[in-house]
Amino acid sequence: MKSILSRRRVYKSTWPKRQTVEWPLSAPQAASPLGALRTDIEQRAPFPVVGGGWITREADGGGLLQAQSEFAPPAKWSTGEVLHHLLLSDNLYRRNFTRLIELQQSGQRPVLRSSFADLNPSIAYIPKSLLPMLEIPFTVANLFVPNVLRETMTQFRLLPAQNPDITTPKKGQPVSELRASLQSAYDEIAALFEANPELDYRVMRYQHPILGSNSVLQMLRIAAMHERRHQSQIQDLLCSPQFAKVA
Repeated sequence: MKSILSRRRVYKSTWPKRQTVEWPLSAPQAASPLGALRTDIEQRAPFPVVGGGWITREADGGGLLQAQSEFAPPAKWSTGEVLHHLLLSDNLYRRNFTRLIELQQSGQRPVLRSSFADLNPSIAYIPKSLLPMLEIPFTVANLFVPNVLRETMTQFRLLPAQNPDITTPKKGQPVSELRASLQSAYDEIAALFEANPELDYRVMRYQHPILGSNSVLQMLRIAAMHERRHQSQIQDLLCSPQFAKVA
């Protein structure tokens, strides 16, 4: 029987390469989300895609069984739940990107402001019921938080965090359907940027009391950091001795 480490190498070696997308990077678009997205795709191994698209052949049924996708230690998410959470997060990002593009195309100021009533992530065990009272303090505090710290906190759980209700996953989702939906979500985000290469994505901003004020470029970075954290979570599940016993 293979050791946990050798089994980990098998899973990593079966990750397929994503089809290369030739993003338009002519000036002044070199700093556009198209270039940022391609950079993230090329640099993030062994799971090379923003938005959950790292899914392996195992998710097709060639290795990862439905029962394995539902395996979870106590009080933790299963692999299937992590994938569903990533899908819900992708859908949220896509809606925000779409709305910002629509605002700029219509000549309006491309800024989206969300409150805790719209999106309610929490940190440091703060009860979500208290978040509305903390909206102004968080907004002011975020004026002094550098982006690199915000991204680091997104990738590494330096503080305990709770996901927003809108991205809470459901148990028992068919893993093959999750894989197909994640691929579709990625394709739709890529198509959105491909269809609008002339826009200035640096002036489009999404503002939130905890997430801060971020351009589309920064939002893509945060999306990449968020996925990295959950990829690590899935690696831990795949390498768990209990995972290998699930039929």
